[in-house]
Amino acid sequence: MTKLTIVIYSTNPETILDALELSHHALKEGDEVRVLLLGKGLEGQGLYAKGPETSVIHEMKRFVGDGGQLFAYSKYFSAGESWYAELCKLSGMSDMYKMIKESDTVVTL
Repeated sequence: MTKLTIVIYSTNPETILDALELSHHALKEGDEVRVLLLGKGLEGQGLYAKGPETSVIHEMKRFVGDGGQLFAYSKYFSAGESWYAELCKLSGMSDMYKMIKESDTVVTL
């Protein structure tokens, strides 16, 4: 089992969807996967760009529902104020450091 951390810093819906699809594929392969939304990755632009069944929100729910871990860097928002508060665990600098340190592989998109 590989420990994989994927850091999403993009606002591009296609890039975010690709990152979530990679994350979901890694889960199916038996890997431990954590996704961290950071900076621009926390912006809500284009979340439903492809329709409700292929939206970023839909893929995030599927990823979390299948056992993936989704984190949002808490420096940029307060809990309950954002669209992702229900899906993401809040993380701080020490959490981000721990994720990177413990991971076998870190991918940034």
